[in-house]
Amino acid sequence: MKKMMVSMGHQASGTLTLWNYPLWMRNPVAHDIDGEDRPDPVDMAALEIYRDRERGVARYNEFRRNLLMIPISNWEDLKNDVEVIEALREVYGDDIEKLDLLVGLHAEKKIKGFTISEIAFFIFLLIASR
Repeated sequence: MKKMMVSMGHQASGTLTLWNYPLWMRNPVAHDIDGEDRPDPVDMAALEIYRDRERGVARYNEFRRNLLMIPISNWEDLKNDVEVIEALREVYGDDIEKLDLLVGLHAEKKIKGFTISEIAFFIFLLIASR
């Protein structure tokens, strides 16, 4: 147990960005109550988004408005990466208001010189000042 805890403290954490969800959490095999394997694996990343929608978690722009931040008006406001913009358009079309909070937080631009995004920094400042 001690070795496991020590190794957890020495592992580099993953960056909060798109396409960086651990692969082992993208296809675990679920089990029925009797212990039998279910036929389809569970995609935990997709399940997190589904749960946010079911719980009524604010979408990305609504969350920005709740923080009194200016909402984005196009995909380029979020990210300058063509691959990311194409993927977002494929999922959400041109409706920026549909962007899920979790996806938006992982997709948004990082502040120059920082490893975190604007919203993450904003929330950090709110929490740190208390």
